[in-house]
Amino acid sequence: MKDIYLVSTVRVSVSDNAPDKLEQMLAYISQHCDDATLTSVAAYFRVHPNTVSGMIKRGTGETFGEVVREMRMSRALTLLNSGKISIAQISRLCGYDNPSNFYRVFKQSFGMTPRAYMSQHGGSNDSVTITEAVDRASADEGVGEGAERGAAASAANGAAGDGGDAAGPADTGAR
Repeated sequence: MKDIYLVSTVRVSVSDNAPDKLEQMLAYISQHCDDATLTSVAAYFRVHPNTVSGMIKRGTGETFGEVVREMRMSRALTLLNSGKISIAQISRLCGYDNPSNFYRVFKQSFGMTPRAYMSQHGGSNDSVTITEAVDRASADEGVGEGAERGAAASAANGAAGDGGDAAGPADTGAR
């Protein structure tokens, strides 16, 4: 008796180095979380936006918008810990043109407002410029990110969306 095999005719666009490509995408999104969109990431990696979306969903279990939001919140925590940048500036540096949206997403993610977080955690007393704080945030995003991502993910999973401000369903590539 012969064995019968079904052969798929669907071409898979994800190559054997998909984990490496996913890591590269996540690193790129982390560095550009303030303005990353599905379209911009896809253009950078020269793939279709659906490929980016699918790779991120399969690799992380989260949507593109959730990943961007978590990375923005991770950066926000680092900048808030510096204690020397206004919340309005942090909001802009994290990709939120409207501070109200930043406050809402931060509260959904961490259960408190950015101001309450600063009050509880104090921030450092050393003087830093905005450029230094952004450099620190970029360097620190890989350190301790798991706990921050987990906190943001658990809050985001229970939240009812963020109005498209974190490159969610309303993402068209234009801001």
